[in-house]
Amino acid sequence: MSRDERYKQLKEGDPTVPSPSVRQENTHYFYDSSNPTKKLSLEWISGRKVMLLYSYFVSIELEVEHDINKMHLRLILFRIILHGFQLHLLYDHFMRDEPHVIKIYDARYIASLEDYQFLVIDAKLTSQFFDTD
Repeated sequence: MSRDERYKQLKEGDPTVPSPSVRQENTHYFYDSSNPTKKLSLEWISGRKVMLLYSYFVSIELEVEHDINKMHLRLILFRIILHGFQLHLLYDHFMRDEPHVIKIYDARYIASLEDYQFLVIDAKLTSQFFDTD
C-alpha cells in the first residue's frame, strides 16, 4: 500500500466505527458499557429504595456456611448486609456484571427458586456517619 493510499484511508476512516470484520457482542447483561456512572439500587418490599455508586465499593464478602447465606457489601460510607439463598450467584454477578438492582423479597418465595436464581430476603444498611433508618 502506497503512502497516498494509506493517507486517504486514514483521512476517510472513522476510528469510532468498527470495521465489518470486528465482531461486537454486548458482554454486559446488567449494564450498557456506555453508561459512565454505575449505580446499585436496593429495593425493599415496603417501597424503600437506596441508590449507591459502584465507585464507592470497597469489598464484597460472601458467607455460605448455612442455608441462609450472608453477603457483606462494604462501601466507603456504608455497610450492607444481605441475607438470602444461593447468594453465590449474586456474588458471581458482582464479579462479572455489576447488577444495578437488587430486590429484597419475602422468604416465602424460596419455594419457587430455580437453580440459576438467587433470593435476597433481608438487607441491613448501616453507616457510622448517616442515619439509615
